[in-house]
Amino acid sequence: MRLRHSESKRARIELIPMIDTIFFLLVFFMMASLAMTTQAGIPVDLPKISAGRQESPTKATVTVTAESALYLDKQRISIDQLKPLLDERIRENPRLTVIINADRGIRWGDGLRVMDAVTQANPWKMAIAGEPKPAKKGAGAR
Repeated sequence: MRLRHSESKRARIELIPMIDTIFFLLVFFMMASLAMTTQAGIPVDLPKISAGRQESPTKATVTVTAESALYLDKQRISIDQLKPLLDERIRENPRLTVIINADRGIRWGDGLRVMDAVTQANPWKMAIAGEPKPAKKGAGAR
């Protein structure tokens, strides 16, 4: 009687579980990096708005608090210092986006003076920050 000699099986590296693991790590690190982003401004109570845009990676944040204190990023400044400081930053980066964070409790005139100073500096883009309004129940269902 003859015995058959079976070939020994060769070890294989399975690619599908390795791809799944790498994809999971990629998603994990993407989500972790998004959770670590911070805004450079002072926290204020923003008004609700309907439309919004994603901010540019090259930005300066001008903040007006409820007490009418003015900040450029986190540095407290006066209204007279705003345009020269923005002019300097725009010379360094012509594609600067200026974001205005204004507390909803400020006086209208204070907000207009800040917007006027920012407009005179002529940034590449100017945006006014706001929080999205909560969605109404039944909205979108027709």
